[in-house]
Amino acid sequence: MSEDEKIEQSDAVEETTREAPSPASGFQVKVTEFVENMINPSLASHGGWVEVSSANEETGIIEMKMGGGCHGCGASSATMQYGIQTALMEEFPQIAEVVDVTDHATGENPFYMGNPFAGI
Repeated sequence: MSEDEKIEQSDAVEETTREAPSPASGFQVKVTEFVENMINPSLASHGGWVEVSSANEETGIIEMKMGGGCHGCGASSATMQYGIQTALMEEFPQIAEVVDVTDHATGENPFYMGNPFAGI
């Protein structure tokens, strides 16, 4: 095999490796599509949304970040556990847990603005 043929073969192997998605990335794409089509439209009524930060099919752990009105919302943990996690587990039985990785203490305009009765 000539040197040029070896280089071409090496390039072809690299291209094939780059193009082949890992099983986890394919799973994350499916989870992300489900979130965008089935979950985010409901959250949008409150000015919020969620995004999939990571999805590991082997461990069954999905990490999600909340944004918009969900970021800092007082009901965000209930929404994540009883709404989002339940819907995802029904659609994807391999999911064991959905973890909220949002830093709810930050954000410019969170929906939850504190106690509405403070100062009365």
